[in-house]
Amino acid sequence: MSARKYDYVFLDAGYTLFTANPSPARFYHQVCTRHGAEFTLERLTGAMREVWVEHVIPEMTDPEADLVCSDEEDRMWWWNYDREVFKRLGILEEKQEGIFAEIYRFFSDPAAWELYPDTLESLEQLRASNLSLAIVSNWNSSLGKIVDGLKLADYFDFVISSAEAGWKKPSPRIFELALERAGADAPRVVHIGDTYQTDVLGARKAGIRGIMLDRRGGTHHDHEVITCLTQLHSLLAHG
Repeated sequence: MSARKYDYVFLDAGYTLFTANPSPARFYHQVCTRHGAEFTLERLTGAMREVWVEHVIPEMTDPEADLVCSDEEDRMWWWNYDREVFKRLGILEEKQEGIFAEIYRFFSDPAAWELYPDTLESLEQLRASNLSLAIVSNWNSSLGKIVDGLKLADYFDFVISSAEAGWKKPSPRIFELALERAGADAPRVVHIGDTYQTDVLGARKAGIRGIMLDRRGGTHHDHEVITCLTQLHSLLAHG
């Protein structure tokens, strides 16, 4: 079956097309250390993971969760996440805002990010199959600047961040906005991302085929998975 079963491929941004360098945990640790905090990278990593599991994943799966988004709400979301991490690490309250501001500013800059080795090859393959591409990602309004800085803009017809859309994944509304902008029907679109709750389930809510990119090769049961981005072209070509 030809890849032309589809007209558009939507892709997530962070940890799908590009990754942070240094990693979030390492950069958090560097900043906290500069501000006088003393704890190991392992302890910080554990605290970040705990907060993600206890607070973020339940929000992603809560049908009553408020998924409205803007730059202000994105910043507040990350402030609430970081503040809970800081609390578990015993960071003094008077230091928390300064640490957060430095971290948030860094990850809004293209210099914080680098492409995965398979990104450009995969995008070239998809474009060679006459597929149109777009980015649909939970991000603040810095996303376009980051895409430009990584020299990805020419591969994509458009880029939609949750801050621009007004809704974040897994809300179907951000996908519906992308469909409208693409002028495409949901059954002729596929979305790829690294997070099951937002990328696979969110896409499904909008009638879009959702495929998970799991670079760590975990175990999955009820959804399609690829372990590197270059596998996508072959998967689509075979239906």
